[in-house]
Amino acid sequence: MNKKFKAGIVGITAACGLLGIAACGSKSSSNLSAGESNTDRTIKIEATTNSGVGSAVVSVPDAVESQTDNFTSTWSKTVTGAASHKDVNVYVAGNYQASSSQEVSCTILVNGKVVAHQSMTGSNANVYCATDGQTS
Repeated sequence: MNKKFKAGIVGITAACGLLGIAACGSKSSSNLSAGESNTDRTIKIEATTNSGVGSAVVSVPDAVESQTDNFTSTWSKTVTGAASHKDVNVYVAGNYQASSSQEVSCTILVNGKVVAHQSMTGSNANVYCATDGQTS
């Protein structure tokens, strides 16, 4: 198991514990609707922070994929093909040394429709978004 994957899982596990989120597990289904092919679905994941520095931990548990990206102000990732039919989770943290006016947010869109959005303000602001089986 590579270090980046371990860090992502640890980050998501810590985020779930920190945020008290009971639904941090993912569903183990392909999430394909009747008549839908592996190329029909597009997932766009977005993260923002007004503190200038943020970190996004993205996980596709059913595909055993995880990545951590540091970003400045805004960040996005688009998932297509077979991986887009898996549940996607994102944990976003801002700068822990930022002021109490720091804002962070995450948004997940499936085929252009918002299926998850969270935002938080504060010096320790962090948010979690997941598709949780939503197919469109």
